[in-house]
Amino acid sequence: MIKKPPHDCDVFLPGFGIILRLLVIILVGAVAVWANHESSKGFDITIANDAEDSPAGQHFDLFYISNDQIPRVLLNASSFVENILYPLHSSSQSKKQVRHVTPRLAGENLTDAVTVDTSRRNEFVVNLSPSIIGEADISTSVKHAMQRAMARVWLWDGESRAPPQLLECMVEYICGMAGFGTVDDDDQRWRSGRFCLEEMKDIQRLNEALRKEWGQSEV
Repeated sequence: MIKKPPHDCDVFLPGFGIILRLLVIILVGAVAVWANHESSKGFDITIANDAEDSPAGQHFDLFYISNDQIPRVLLNASSFVENILYPLHSSSQSKKQVRHVTPRLAGENLTDAVTVDTSRRNEFVVNLSPSIIGEADISTSVKHAMQRAMARVWLWDGESRAPPQLLECMVEYICGMAGFGTVDDDDQRWRSGRFCLEEMKDIQRLNEALRKEWGQSEV
């Protein structure tokens, strides 16, 4: 019996099939990485600029909104806080639910560089004072403000009854860990935050205790 010589396509197809399978695997992996990145955000972001007609507002729009810089800064700050307060082994049930964050440049200067409106359940408004746009190092000032804001966003607050000084103490401690501000004994807020958490021994345990109404938690 005479066998036909293999056709060129018969030789090519097996190799092509391997390449095709590899491309599919790479594509699936890329989609999985993208999906994981998207899901890691965990919340929606809406940016507001109430000072858009002012020089500070125009700077904010040009350097932080048009190039998506604010979402990147916010997500980096959020990830840092989450890793401290809710490590991977933490139960998802104990993690605070954050559905929506609105970074907003206020229309006028605020008493503080940043404040956080926590009045709506699972939704937060981060109010940035336009004064931070006038700082010598605007980039660091914005990052510091966002780090403070996201620390406050992710902290439980004893059902809105925890002492503001305690929450401020925890925020300062987290910002100090992130490398913002002076972290030596010349800085009163850092010193207070460090002392507070050294006394509490464990910021994760303290935050977990603040899930309950203040006064009922064992801190």
